[in-house]
Amino acid sequence: MSIELILFVALFSTALISFAYFSFQQITSGRDYHSRVVKDGGSPLLGGRFVMSYAYWLLTPIEKLISKTPITPNFISLCCLLLSFGAGFLVIQKQFLLAAVVWFFGSAMDALDGLVARAKGLVSEFGSVLDSTVDRISELSIYSAFCFLYRENVIVLGLGLLALWGSVLTSYVSAKGEILQVKMPRGWMRRAERAIYMGLLLVLTPFWSESFATHQNEWVQHLPVISVLGLIGLISLGSSFYRLVWLYHFLKASKQVSNSTSQKVQSS
Repeated sequence: MSIELILFVALFSTALISFAYFSFQQITSGRDYHSRVVKDGGSPLLGGRFVMSYAYWLLTPIEKLISKTPITPNFISLCCLLLSFGAGFLVIQKQFLLAAVVWFFGSAMDALDGLVARAKGLVSEFGSVLDSTVDRISELSIYSAFCFLYRENVIVLGLGLLALWGSVLTSYVSAKGEILQVKMPRGWMRRAERAIYMGLLLVLTPFWSESFATHQNEWVQHLPVISVLGLIGLISLGSSFYRLVWLYHFLKASKQVSNSTSQKVQSS
């Protein structure tokens, strides 16, 4: 049994047992969603609020432990950045299982930096900017790695670029809405959803490849991770377009209300 497989079995077993315990706890004591999940509204693509609450439940003990140390949220963000680069490098080397492990750790730290910042009372404007910047670079690194890996296959390269564009546009439109102080609809394929789907399909790809080892077409051998690139790209672009149209109609309606109010004030 390879080290990769041992690592996968250990992590999968831990996740399965902890999820079963969390589910039992929620059923017996009543659902108690994490405050961040209540605020964000959960994820329609990940079982609503339940799965995301489970993720935050896993991170809570780590958050409490780190909060007692000198480790800063910005340091955690930088560690997340390094892990994303590591995941991208492993993708280029076709070490998909190790890439998934590193990617999941990086994604967990991406959520952890905000939790630690709030627990330590270190929430700052620069920290928010750094966190968002790291998020964008992390996704760009993993999708760029896929684009480099499949650079000789025009179709798969296109799917990689599609995922890259979709992830950037989804975040960009949401950020513009926040700048305009508009509460945007949550939409689909947000950062957490993209990270989880990417990690899960990275895990599945080596086992799929082993089943089709005799097939010389790399497209077939790497079908799971290639499929997730297309899935992320299409849904992200659709979500971006939906948010853009929603923002257009909202701002148009707000302007009409403002003009109507101004006319009433002038007439009175």
